[in-house]
Amino acid sequence: MFNRVGIFWDYSSCPNDNTGDESGIALALREDCVRHGDISFFKAYFGLPGSVPYEPPSASVRSAIEEVGVVTVDRPKTGFGALATDIFSFLLDHRDTFESTTVVIVSGNPDIAYLVSALHAKRAKVGLVAPSGQLDRLSSQASWTGIWDDLVKAAGMPNATKYCSDAAPLSSPPAPSTSSTGSTSDYSLVDGILPSCDSSTKDPSPGPASTTLEVEAPQLVSPAPVVPSITYTVTNERIPEPRGAIKGYDIYTGRTLQTSSHKLQMLEDDPLYMVLVKDPEAIRIKTWGRKLKQLYFHQDIRTNPQAPSELDTLYTSLEQYANMSRNYLAFSKIGKLLTQISQHYLDAYDYRQTYKTRAKELLTKWEPLARSSTNE
Repeated sequence: MFNRVGIFWDYSSCPNDNTGDESGIALALREDCVRHGDISFFKAYFGLPGSVPYEPPSASVRSAIEEVGVVTVDRPKTGFGALATDIFSFLLDHRDTFESTTVVIVSGNPDIAYLVSALHAKRAKVGLVAPSGQLDRLSSQASWTGIWDDLVKAAGMPNATKYCSDAAPLSSPPAPSTSSTGSTSDYSLVDGILPSCDSSTKDPSPGPASTTLEVEAPQLVSPAPVVPSITYTVTNERIPEPRGAIKGYDIYTGRTLQTSSHKLQMLEDDPLYMVLVKDPEAIRIKTWGRKLKQLYFHQDIRTNPQAPSELDTLYTSLEQYANMSRNYLAFSKIGKLLTQISQHYLDAYDYRQTYKTRAKELLTKWEPLARSSTNE
């Protein structure tokens, strides 16, 4: 079970005063909250109702915040209702892991007290980050609290946004779980993984006495794939009737006919299968078969008026193809598909009647290949 954290930032009451680094406070806030779980939701709200007149942030501030994975909402019409709706929607999305889900509210607006109290009454884990003067009345309702002023100072320290151990961040989060990248969250910020810093990644200036000789290892180039050379032979045997004996009965036509190519198939454990997988011609025929099945059985002419012309183009390609072989028929299973098409019941006015007839003609053309005894 993974701990999930959602951050809801009332930017109007807790703005970033450091204009030199607009994204630093957002990154510091993520680092402070990631110790409680993986960040799967991070949204900043501009222009929520408050005692301070609303001043829209500059485009650079908004862009810098969005670049670090924060979704911004500008002056929602419902005010705090939008914030509360997002919070409860976040909790509903993680209702199966409710006990390990934390809601972090960043706000200095006293009107947030009712929302925090309501979440506390629902036994939700609530983290509150606010200016020091606003924490007194709400500290008992929150699971943990943080002082906004301290967070701003930590973000303004040199190299604070690099999250190195010597930058003295506000908190030291544990290493996030690597499996969090598989999060199924619908929100924009999928993960709370932070870039790690290590003393070994620093680039100190080497002294004059220490000189390292760097030797570049030779790069190995893998050989280009070789297309196997296969010779295809087509028999001249002519069989007037491509279909076998009548077997069984059909609810529409009263009988079921099978062709020799109907039973042709090639399993993946066949050594020849691995050879044909690398054959562009075999892949082309298999692709034609998949497209033919999609157009004939699963396309509605009312939603796709181009279906008849696409079918005609596909049948023309099959009729003009001159390199068909028994192995290709078995690999693509296109004989079985054409047999199903030729026996498919259609109304008299169905536009597919023509393609049903052309399927029978293709089966007649390829029947000598299907009945040949050698794998050509």
